[in-house]
Amino acid sequence: MGYVKKTPLEGNLQEVWLPHIFIKILMMNLTGVLILELQDRKSEVFFRKGNVVHIKSNHKEDRFGQFLVKLGVLQETDVEEVLRKQKMHPDVKFGDLLVKEQIIDAQKMLKYLNEHHAERLYYVFEHKIGSYRYVKSSQWTEDVSAFEMPTHKIYFEAVERFYSIEEIQSYTEINDDVFLQKNKNHRIEFPLPPIPSKVLYSIHENISVANLIKKVLLPREKIYPILFILIIANWIEMVSDERGTRKIHTDKKVSAIVKHQIDLEYPNFLKKNYFEIFSVPLQFNPQKVQTNFFELIKKYSDYKGTEKGDQILIWIKIGYQILMSKALRIHYIKRLKMLDGNRDKIVDDRTFFHGLYLLTQEKQDEAMHKFKIVSEKHAKDPLYRSYFLGVQYMLNPSKENLQEALKEFEERQNLVRNESYLTVAYASMLLATKKEKDAERILASMIEREGGHPQGQVLLDEIRFKRAKVIAEQAEAAKKPDSVFKKIFLTPIGGSDEEDDERELSDETPEDEEEV
Repeated sequence: MGYVKKTPLEGNLQEVWLPHIFIKILMMNLTGVLILELQDRKSEVFFRKGNVVHIKSNHKEDRFGQFLVKLGVLQETDVEEVLRKQKMHPDVKFGDLLVKEQIIDAQKMLKYLNEHHAERLYYVFEHKIGSYRYVKSSQWTEDVSAFEMPTHKIYFEAVERFYSIEEIQSYTEINDDVFLQKNKNHRIEFPLPPIPSKVLYSIHENISVANLIKKVLLPREKIYPILFILIIANWIEMVSDERGTRKIHTDKKVSAIVKHQIDLEYPNFLKKNYFEIFSVPLQFNPQKVQTNFFELIKKYSDYKGTEKGDQILIWIKIGYQILMSKALRIHYIKRLKMLDGNRDKIVDDRTFFHGLYLLTQEKQDEAMHKFKIVSEKHAKDPLYRSYFLGVQYMLNPSKENLQEALKEFEERQNLVRNESYLTVAYASMLLATKKEKDAERILASMIEREGGHPQGQVLLDEIRFKRAKVIAEQAEAAKKPDSVFKKIFLTPIGGSDEEDDERELSDETPEDEEEV
């Protein structure tokens, strides 16, 4: 079982961590700019062949002058004086002016600049709330200089500093009982610092995290950040046990007191929606959700390994993903209002929204299983049934699945056209039944309403491309005579005067034309 998580070109940092993004860019050897909209600043990280070479920031604390003051190289008054002179020479960079004024020599200046950008890179990992967007580009402005910094070393140090064991366990689903093995298909090499290298080469065969910790004699606080990066970079992968087979769940033996506590907590979870579990209002506060998430994980970690405890932890993790995703959160709020306090469906809706989350991760097989569970339990619920039939058709567009899903979708058009995934599935069914215009109409309407939809746009572009191709072919065919007989009957006896004139102007013979 390998750890795989897709990394979109843009998104929010609650769903995809910054270290994950940086490592994927490194693995893909990309050249471009990562634009980060953080809580109190905007940063631009420039990559050349996967390595960070420059970081821009609009925050005062990130300025080069402040960095030199912190090092004790300059005083605040020195910075103010240089900035005053810079106003008279706006085209001269701050660092160049320091060298020109002989305040710092050129060699030391380069050293300080490298250290400054390395520090910027290190502290960018401190930010966990915000959005990111990657732009492929090698055409940078003149003010972007390439600096040298130990990027790989910084990645390991930053993850260890800014991410707790609980966070890493939640993000990667790794724990002390998980077995690890080297990924034989790993092809992307990058230099490892000594300790991570020691950890990697201690994994000769399948080994549990607990035994690896004993083997390398390092604390868990150091091991987990290293394993996180090695897993994301595909150096190693997680397996179920030492033979790579799936372990059968056995209920953990717990004390009578803990068992009693689980039995008390579990019914409360059954009655609560995700906003109530995380103790946040519908108006939403991402920082509070994130804080409460780690508190909940820590609180219920003692129950891990028990059936009810594991279920509670799953609900917490999925609830976190749903609340932190704007689209899923809005959908969930609408659904809560529709249920109007119907507590009987709270748990089933968790299963349903787990399926919706899996769809965002492109795990349609797993999503269909979730939808099947709730649709069989609530056969008359049109939303559950429509999603099950829609995903079933998209996975297997057989004639039987088409007929069953299309019948349901035709009867539930208002519901279907208000759900973006179902709209795309419905459009696919309409295309299969040669109703291209209807498919185009509902896709265009949905994309406009949603403000864009990548999967829907691809399908819409495909429809329009095919239609344009048909129109072009028809236009080309219209230029040609329909038949030999039409050509004979429409040509004047004795030939065309125009044809004779053209033949006179051309030095080519019919044979020449054929050769061409």
